[in-house]
Amino acid sequence: MKPILPAHLEELKMKLGFNMLDPETALQNTMAIDNQTNLGKLFFEYFYVPSDEIIREEGRFLDALDDGCLFKLIHANSKNGKTTFINHIQYLLNGESDDVVSQDVKSEFILFDFELSDGENFLKKVRSFITETFIKRDNSEQQSILGELAKNNSFVLNFLADLQKAKQGNPANFINNNLVSVIIFIKKYLLENGNFNKNEYEERLILVQSVVQKEINISNCGGYFLYLMLFKIFQYRDEITHNRVKIILVLDNIDDYLVNNDITFLQYPQILFSTFFFMISRQPEISNIFIRLLNEKATKPIENPVFSFRKQFSFIYLFRTANFYIFANLIEKIRAKLSSPSEKFCSGLMINKEFYELHTESLTSEIIKLRLDRFSEMARLIGMSLPRGYNFLTTLADNFDLKEYPKEQSNVRRIYNIWNGDKFALWDLINTYWKECSDNYFKYEEILDILYNNVQLSVQNRKNGDDDVNEWYIYLLRGVHINFFLFLLESNADLEPLLDHTIYPYRDPSSGKIKSISRIILNYIINNSDRKDRPKKIREIHKKGIGLYDLLEKVKLYIEQVNEKALDGNPFYSFEEVEEYFAELCGLKSDHFAHLFVFYKDQIIVNEAKAEEYSNIYDLNDEILLFKEQGVSCKAELNKIRIFHNDSAAYISDSLLTSFELYSFTIHKPEFLNLPLLFVMKKKDGISVVNHESQFVFYNIINDVYKNVEDIMNNMVDFYISVLISLFPPDKFPCDPIFSKQYFIPGKRGERDKIEGDFQFLMTISRHITYIQYFRQIVLKYSDRIIELNAAEKKIANVYLLYILKKYFSLYLDNYKKIDEKSPVSDNNKLYGVKITYTRFLSTANDYIERNIFDLIR
Repeated sequence: MKPILPAHLEELKMKLGFNMLDPETALQNTMAIDNQTNLGKLFFEYFYVPSDEIIREEGRFLDALDDGCLFKLIHANSKNGKTTFINHIQYLLNGESDDVVSQDVKSEFILFDFELSDGENFLKKVRSFITETFIKRDNSEQQSILGELAKNNSFVLNFLADLQKAKQGNPANFINNNLVSVIIFIKKYLLENGNFNKNEYEERLILVQSVVQKEINISNCGGYFLYLMLFKIFQYRDEITHNRVKIILVLDNIDDYLVNNDITFLQYPQILFSTFFFMISRQPEISNIFIRLLNEKATKPIENPVFSFRKQFSFIYLFRTANFYIFANLIEKIRAKLSSPSEKFCSGLMINKEFYELHTESLTSEIIKLRLDRFSEMARLIGMSLPRGYNFLTTLADNFDLKEYPKEQSNVRRIYNIWNGDKFALWDLINTYWKECSDNYFKYEEILDILYNNVQLSVQNRKNGDDDVNEWYIYLLRGVHINFFLFLLESNADLEPLLDHTIYPYRDPSSGKIKSISRIILNYIINNSDRKDRPKKIREIHKKGIGLYDLLEKVKLYIEQVNEKALDGNPFYSFEEVEEYFAELCGLKSDHFAHLFVFYKDQIIVNEAKAEEYSNIYDLNDEILLFKEQGVSCKAELNKIRIFHNDSAAYISDSLLTSFELYSFTIHKPEFLNLPLLFVMKKKDGISVVNHESQFVFYNIINDVYKNVEDIMNNMVDFYISVLISLFPPDKFPCDPIFSKQYFIPGKRGERDKIEGDFQFLMTISRHITYIQYFRQIVLKYSDRIIELNAAEKKIANVYLLYILKKYFSLYLDNYKKIDEKSPVSDNNKLYGVKITYTRFLSTANDYIERNIFDLIR
C-alpha cells in the first residue's frame, strides 16, 4: 500500500472530516467515499483497488478505443464499478497517473451523468442539461456560448442542405425531422429574444427555464439531446479537423429511467443518438460532408483536414447488465419493424456488432479493507485513536470473499450474497444507521475480536495441515453477521415486502403462512435457472432463464393439485397470492438491496399519446392478467419474458431461511435487542454466580428459538403428510423442481438430470444443531476470555445445551416417524441416514447429561 504523502495529508484530513477530531465521523466519512467524493485524483492515488482482471480489461478497453467500433458498452451489475472504471480510464488518459498511457492525440472526455435525484425524471434532466450548457453566470462567457450556438445552427443547416444536394435522403430527412425544430427554438429564444447582454444570470436562467419547460416534451427530447451532443462536438472543431483530439462521450447511469413514461429515454435519445452517428460514420460520402463543413467553421480552417470518424470518436454507454438486454433488444425490434425508407440507415446497427461489450467487477473485500487501512494510517499520522466500530467493520470486511476458507465451508462466506453483488449497498446502510449499529453491535466488538482471531488461527492451522481448525469459530462469526444484516434490513421500511414475503414467510405458524406461496415461486425460479444460464448475446435472451408463462402455469398447477386435497373445501392457496407476490416484490425499490430476481421484458414502442398510460418496465400486472384470461394461447408471448434469479434469492432460499439467527431475530424480544447468540453469552444482570441455567442470558434466546422451530417444523411436516405426500412422496420429493434444494448434487455419469435435495425441516434442524453445538464448544473451552465461569457453571451450561440438542434430535426423529408411517422412507433416502445419525447422537447426549448431573450432585 502506497503511503500517504505529507503533501496530501492535510487535504485528505479536511475532505474526510479528520479535522473535526471526531474519530467516528471520520471513520464513517472514509467508509462512505466513492470516486465522486470530491477527492479528485487523490481517490485514484489512495483509494482505488484494481484487480488483475480489471487491469486486463482496462488494457483491452484502451486498445479498443482504436478498433474502429464507434460504440462502447460497459455493462455490469449494480455498484460493480462501471463509473469508477471509466473515470479511471479518463485518469490514465489525462496523464495524471504514474502509469502513463501513450497517445498519438489527446483524449477529451465529455461526461453526461443521468443519475436521478429525488423528484427528477428524464425530461427534467434533459431540460437541466440544456440550461446548464447554454446559460452561464459570467456575461462574457454567455456571449461566447451564444456565438457558438449561432455557428452550430449554421453548421447543422448547411449539413442538411448539402445532404439534400448530394441526394442523401435518409440522413437529410433524419435531420429535418429531429433537429430543425430545435434550431428554430434556439434561434428564437436564445439568439433573438433573449436579451442576454442586458439580463443578469438569475433573470436569463428563469427566462430560459420557463420556455424550455414548455418546449421540450416526450416526442422531441431525443432531438434536443442529439443537438446537445452535436454542440459539444462542434466546440472541439479545431482539434478535430487538425486530428489533435479523440472525443469520448460518456453517458452514465442511463438506465435510471426505466420507470413509467421515462422509458422514452430508451426509445428516443438513445436510438436517435446511436443511429445518427452510426449513419454518418458508416457512409464515407456523408462523413466527408460532415468534416468539410466542420472545417469551414473552424477558427483556422486547413486545406485538407485529416479525419477518421471512427478513430476520433467513441460513444460510451454505461448500463446495468439486465437493462442492456432491454436496450439492445429494443434496437433489434425497431430495426426489424422499420418501414419508412428514411430510417433504413439504422438497419445494421446491432447486426454489425457495433457495440463493444465490457464486464467489470468489484473487489469488495479489498476496497473496504483498503479504506479501513487508510483510516488507520491517517489516525496514526495525526495521533487519533481508533473509534468503536473500527474492529467490528474490519472483521466484517475481512470475511468478504474469503478464499482461505475450506471448500466445504463456502457457505460461510455466502452470507454476503444477500447483497447480491451490490455490497456497497450494505456499507451505505451501515452509514445510514451508524448510531444504531454502534449502540447495538459495535460495543461488542471485543467479543468478536476474540472469535475472529481464532478464525484466523484456524485458517492458518488448516494451511499447515492441522486438523484442529476450530470450525465453530467460523460458524459463530457467520451467525453474528447474519444477525447484523437482518438488523440492517429490518431498519429499512422499504424492504417490508421482501421480509414478509420471502425472509419471514413462516414467522407466525398460527397465521397460516406456513403454507406461503412465496417460497414455492422462489424455489421454482431458482431450481430451473442458473446464473451461468445468463444470455451472452441478444438473440439468446428468449432461450435462457425461466419463461413467465411456464412459471405461472407450474405454480397454478401446484395450487390446483394441493387445493384438491382440502377436505373441508377451504382452499390452501389462491392465485391472488401469486399476483400479490409479484406486485410487491417487482415494485420493490430500495437503494439498499437488490432484487431477488431480474427479468427481461420486451420493450415496446410508446407514442406520446399513450406514454402516460405506460406501466413500469418491472411491472408484471398486465402479463399476469393476460395469463388468467387467455391461458395457453398467450404462452409464446409470455415466455418471451425471461426470469433469472440473483445470488440473493439463492442464499435466502438455501441458507438464510434455515438459520438459527433468523429464527432468533424474528422472536422480537426488545430487552435482548435480538442480538446474535455469541453476544448473549453472559449472565443476567445482578447474577454473580450461576446456579441455574435460566440465569444465563442465552437461556431465553435458545428456549424461545426452539419453541418457534418446534411449532413451525411440526406444522410443516403435518402439512406435508396430510396434503403433499401423495403428490410428492418422500423418495421423490427432493427431486421435484419446485421443492428441491437449489444447490443440488448432480447424479452420476449418465444421470445428470437427477438432483438430490433436502427437506427444509431437515436442513433447519440440522443447522440449528450444528450452531448450538459450536456455541457449546465456545462456552466450554473459551468462555473464560468472554465470560468468567467456574467449573460448576460450565457444567450447568453444558447440561442445558445438551438438553436442547437432545430436544432437536427428538424433534427430527418424531417428524421422521410421522413421514415414514404415512409413506415408508427407503434406506438410501437422506432422511433415513440422518435418522440413524440422530438416534446415535440422542443416546450420546443422554449419556453426557447423566454423567454431568451425577458429577454435580456428587
